[in-house]
Amino acid sequence: AGQAALDVSALNTAREYFARLLELTPEDDPERSALALKLADSIMDDFPAARAAIDQAQAAAKTDADRASAQVYLGELVMGLGNYAEGQAIIAEAVHMARASDDSRTLCLALYALGDVNWYLGELEDAKVALDESLSLARALGDLDAELSALNRMGLVALSQSDLAEAERLLREVHTRAVAAGYRLLILRALNNLGWTAGERKDYAMAKEYYQQRLALSREMGWQSATALVLGNLA
Repeated sequence: AGQAALDVSALNTAREYFARLLELTPEDDPERSALALKLADSIMDDFPAARAAIDQAQAAAKTDADRASAQVYLGELVMGLGNYAEGQAIIAEAVHMARASDDSRTLCLALYALGDVNWYLGELEDAKVALDESLSLARALGDLDAELSALNRMGLVALSQSDLAEAERLLREVHTRAVAAGYRLLILRALNNLGWTAGERKDYAMAKEYYQQRLALSREMGWQSATALVLGNLA
């Protein structure tokens, strides 16, 4: 129930679920670190609470992969405060740790995060390299969520490089496959980025259509922050 709530952005429900589950999980349980990161993921907009959850994940880490995953979340949290260079350094260390762990899933996560922060910093070629590797790992793992997340971010890299045709191709693929899989968060992201791409093409009618679709879905999901963002885009 908690994971489903997180997937549809009922974050208060997910937060309560994971917080309670963490309370019930023994200190020496090998799953405790991962549970703490699930809690952090549901509260990343609450810096003190998210940092406390990440600290719990680090304290409970049993493997190099656990420690690398916690490092990724810490880097993303720092990025959320606008400290992109610091976040990049933290995530680069997480990639190094993940490679040493020989855990493909953790490395996939860390490389995606590195591509993400590289994109934010305008280091687009480095972003492509990291995202390409993350995408390859996601496909090898059969992880559709990670694959579509990488493709979505690669679409933004293409958009930042003014390759609008490639951006639209990638984002349409994300949207189509996310709809088929019922991944509503990825549908929202794809619609937002397709709207952005259409705006860059000066196709404002199409951009408005994408944003209106996103608005309808975000309202259906009860995601107030997404609704406010879309209303801003439509203004």
